[in-house]
Amino acid sequence: MMGIDAVRSGTRWLRSYDAALWVACILPILYGVVTRLYFPRRFVSLIAEDGLGEMATAAFLFGAAWLVGAEAARARRDGRAWIIPALFAAGALFVGLEEASWGQRLFGYEVPWIQDVNLQTEVNLHNLIPTPFFQVLVLPSVFVGWAALGLVSRMSEKVDRFLETRNIPVPPLQSMPLLLVSATTIFFHEPAEMFFAAAVLVTAGTSRFYASSTGGPRRSLIALLACTCATLAVLEFGPHDEREFIRYQMSLMVADGYYARNGKVDNARSLLLQEARRFEGWVTVGSAAGPLATIALHEWRYGAPDEPSPTFLGRAVGQGRLYAARNSIDLAVLCRLAGKDEEAQVHLDHAEQLLREYERETAATPQPNPTAVQARADLLACRGHENEALELVLPHVSLDPPLYRRVRHVIRIRNLSALFANATSVEHHADP
Repeated sequence: MMGIDAVRSGTRWLRSYDAALWVACILPILYGVVTRLYFPRRFVSLIAEDGLGEMATAAFLFGAAWLVGAEAARARRDGRAWIIPALFAAGALFVGLEEASWGQRLFGYEVPWIQDVNLQTEVNLHNLIPTPFFQVLVLPSVFVGWAALGLVSRMSEKVDRFLETRNIPVPPLQSMPLLLVSATTIFFHEPAEMFFAAAVLVTAGTSRFYASSTGGPRRSLIALLACTCATLAVLEFGPHDEREFIRYQMSLMVADGYYARNGKVDNARSLLLQEARRFEGWVTVGSAAGPLATIALHEWRYGAPDEPSPTFLGRAVGQGRLYAARNSIDLAVLCRLAGKDEEAQVHLDHAEQLLREYERETAATPQPNPTAVQARADLLACRGHENEALELVLPHVSLDPPLYRRVRHVIRIRNLSALFANATSVEHHADP
């Protein structure tokens, strides 16, 4: 009787782990749906490069490689079939490294001969091929095909026996929602890849090629928890600057390219206001007008329930001037590099005019905008006043924690000064 009770107790535990694994596989999908609808900034973090989705994808694949690779080594030692599990582990490890760009941003190294031909200037191979090819053909086919393999193995005893004798990993039923949703959300490819990687990890934990096949759901749950904790630790304690830069860019893109164009003006406004509060003085390539000006333009383009206040519009105009001044300086640099010195002078004069208007409007502001300081220093450097530019900009960045950011300001000033030093036709019309 005690033996029967023990068996029943063990079966009950296994069933509880099965149910918990169902919940664990559905939670990422719910998180994606809820953040997409109600929490725009969390959604951006999920889909951004080096964000939660990409980091979790790499962590899940590394976890799967570890589980299956260790078992393949034991199987080889015990004389059991091991080649297919070893290939599965190697594939998971390779794809995980590709997803993490082989630690490029984590460790801060570059491989120019790869990045120069890479679509996203990253150290990986999969971005050498146009993205639509992967998004439309390769990835959905892999996701749906692997889910179909798992379903067919449960409907056909002959197929199931064939897969089991060759130790081919078969996705469990719990992973089916992850695989199917990953195929339907492929145009937000970071969440889709995360769902697929979670399915791979669950499969790695529950596969039947382990010497002891019991405890598969528990193994998968522990692996999911461990990899999720590792992901959050990297996001919290890993390099932040490049990731914040990318998320800022992605916020502007999602606000304009997804929320606003789909009639979700409130979500677009909420996202951009959050970014404006966090990065009001941060000018980035690709954000030509800045977050405040972008909000005003969105509300004019797509319609909004309330008209923007005059104060808000005034701030948006001022910020737009500041961003336009920075863009004019960058354009002057390009013209100087191309040997178009007269056109470079026109753009520098335009930047000077815009910047003076901005400085006049914000003269009463107690704290100067760091972007305005940088723009003024850039203009001084372009006019040949390198020392004045350094004296102006360095006090504002001396408290900036990352050393490389302070060095970057100095290098920029010196490069601008050197670039315009030999310009024959660039005259100093507007000394500050």
